[in-house]
Amino acid sequence: MNHSTLDTRYFPYNFKYDQEDFLRFIQNEINKRHVVISAPTGYGKTPLILAGLLPIVKRDAGAKIIWAVRTGNETDRPIEELKVINRVYPVAGLSLRGKKDMCLLQKEIEGEMDHEEVAYFCRQRRRDCPYYERLLNFSLSHQTEPLTYSEVLRFCEENEICPYYFQLNLLEKAEVVAVNYNYILNEQMMWVLKNRIRQDKAFLVVDEAHNLQQAYSNINSRRITLNTIRNAIRELDRNFSDYGEARYFLERMKSYFENLQKFISDEKLEDQVAEFVDLLKCCGTDEDQFENIAYEIMSLGNELRSIMLRNQKTPRSSLHSLGDFWIRALNLLHNRGVALVANVEENDNISLESFDMRSAELLSGLWNEYRGVVFCSGTLGPPKAF
Repeated sequence: MNHSTLDTRYFPYNFKYDQEDFLRFIQNEINKRHVVISAPTGYGKTPLILAGLLPIVKRDAGAKIIWAVRTGNETDRPIEELKVINRVYPVAGLSLRGKKDMCLLQKEIEGEMDHEEVAYFCRQRRRDCPYYERLLNFSLSHQTEPLTYSEVLRFCEENEICPYYFQLNLLEKAEVVAVNYNYILNEQMMWVLKNRIRQDKAFLVVDEAHNLQQAYSNINSRRITLNTIRNAIRELDRNFSDYGEARYFLERMKSYFENLQKFISDEKLEDQVAEFVDLLKCCGTDEDQFENIAYEIMSLGNELRSIMLRNQKTPRSSLHSLGDFWIRALNLLHNRGVALVANVEENDNISLESFDMRSAELLSGLWNEYRGVVFCSGTLGPPKAF
């Protein structure tokens, strides 16, 4: 595309204000890898950015637009704009949602499951899931129009096929994919796109980019409470009474939490950085022993979750949550910018969070994996922040 030529084919409205200059800016600057855009709500950022990138996506085989928004409920917004463009020029896209929103089999389970529990449920039940089995034999027609979350879900309900894996099958032909931040920031979820989309051919659009650093910290931080430990001890007593070493370990951890709670309350502190070495001393273990017991506790929790699933109960276990927290925390604790932070809560409880403050450092490397990145918002800070 010649820099002096403005391609307006994919902008479905009449230009107003300085929108034409905005479109030219995107089409020229995206070749320099990263673009930072700040414009007020109502300006038309979404259709303008789509119109700026779609000529390149249509021209270059394998190129795609990944549109990242803060929450799953917002993923339909760029797809709705894509529908307007599609009235004039055919373009395929979809709003990608997680298993919690898409699983049709989860209605078998009593009680509501969170995202991690639905993912576990799916792993355990996929082999005998009738919706997944029907999808394997389903003839996938070529996607010719943009699809919102509700349209994908309704189509799959009518055909009794798995919505989650159906939408993943559509990714190959989709030119625009709208996702929430988890799919670009969460290390456990990035593989969903990485396995199906070449990032070096994809343009990433980060909507509401002023939320990025806080979102990264929230997504990659983990949390347990004193009640998590209390519940884990109860689960152990009821189901695994012969695991004396694990019980002693949990009792010592509970004692550490209670002492930390008293210290924060007595000193009238808002929070307190917890030193892992102090916890090791209280538990009477070194780091390797601590990790081994954490794995054992998580394994017992998974055993308990498996029993719950067989009884059609929500697969929720404090043993699993506690073990999983410490295994993840141990993988990060020796990195600068990662800390254990304790907060006193209501009802005689205290929380401990594995808090990851490395967002600026880690995000800068992430952006270079894409062909180009557009950061957009109405309230962005200085460009160097991205």
